[in-house]
Amino acid sequence: MRKSIIVFILSFPWFVMGVNAQQQPLYSQYVFNGVVINPAHISMESEYSNITLMNRQQWVGIPGAPKTTTLSVSMPINATKTSIGLLAVQDKAGVNTQTQANLLVAQRITLAENAYLAVGASAGINVLKEEDLLLGAPNDPLFNKNLTSTSGDIGFGLTFFTDRLFVGLSAPSFRKLSLKNNAYDIAGVSHYYLSSGYLFDLTPMLKFKPTLLIKKIGEGSIQGEATANFLLNNIIWVGLGWRQAESIIGITQFQLTNSIKLSYSYDYVTKKELQTVQQGSHEISLSFRFGTKGRIVSPSYF
Repeated sequence: MRKSIIVFILSFPWFVMGVNAQQQPLYSQYVFNGVVINPAHISMESEYSNITLMNRQQWVGIPGAPKTTTLSVSMPINATKTSIGLLAVQDKAGVNTQTQANLLVAQRITLAENAYLAVGASAGINVLKEEDLLLGAPNDPLFNKNLTSTSGDIGFGLTFFTDRLFVGLSAPSFRKLSLKNNAYDIAGVSHYYLSSGYLFDLTPMLKFKPTLLIKKIGEGSIQGEATANFLLNNIIWVGLGWRQAESIIGITQFQLTNSIKLSYSYDYVTKKELQTVQQGSHEISLSFRFGTKGRIVSPSYF
């Protein structure tokens, strides 16, 4: 029995990395949907409401690898310069399933002409569940319990932005979930993000948007990400990203109609221990923008 358990654990890299800390879901398309890392992001759009559905399949080919489904909703209230929203996430990795549902609110403050500060907060519920894992031995006390931890969750974010620049600082979750059994302890940790981006006009038909993301997970080390994105004729985004010590990312987005966007990204994993056992990570999202009349005059660049 012990040999079977050892083989099982070693066959799942995500399990080994998650024994001590339950991390937030990983996203490559935060460059198109910043609300997944910063609640203040919903206040950057003052004219339209947005609904985005995202799905991420990480490390395809590894049984039990992380799978994340995300729904985000944002709606501005122009009379008060306030925006409200919803972020719902289900993240499944092996025997662990994390479900989050948070209400978002953000206030847009005018600092100068075309310069704003968005202050955002989120609050909701977070449920972490470990499903029954028998491994053919129902009487083994090591892996025969269904464990569930439920708690409230809060998050905060700030974003300074203009029509060309944004700089954001956020801690989207301060959850303290914990699962314990005789074998291991999984505890929730806070995540901190510093994000920035700038929009350049290269030609009348071509724009360039580089972005930078720095994140810190609990007491762990700091990790960096960077992307270079090009917008063609205000219709097609094409970009390349880099996640420190982890992956190279190809990303694209298509403006299908005035109100609908389709995005896709692929992560080529650069970690040597994972290259031979998986076929990369796929992420796809569909966004709906409401309130549009005719051709979009001012596309959302951030």
